[in-house]
Amino acid sequence: MAALFNEKPAFLESWLRSSILNVSMNMQAVPILSPCVGICHLGADGYCEGCLRSGDEIARWIAMGEAERRHLMDEVLPQREAMRR
Repeated sequence: MAALFNEKPAFLESWLRSSILNVSMNMQAVPILSPCVGICHLGADGYCEGCLRSGDEIARWIAMGEAERRHLMDEVLPQREAMRR
């Protein structure tokens, strides 16, 4: 059981690296924009019922660059929402 706590999950390591980079480059914490609305459940189509991101997109969100997050929020997610109607 002790070995379980000795290893950092990959997402946590990525998040820490990203957060440290954001703080050190800007000398202040930079909030990361997110489409999460707190309804976190993957539907049968593989997309979150609340934000319409895939499980992979949710897992990678914190490590994505600002341009990739913007592209998803401005183009991809609105298209998915339109297809659900």
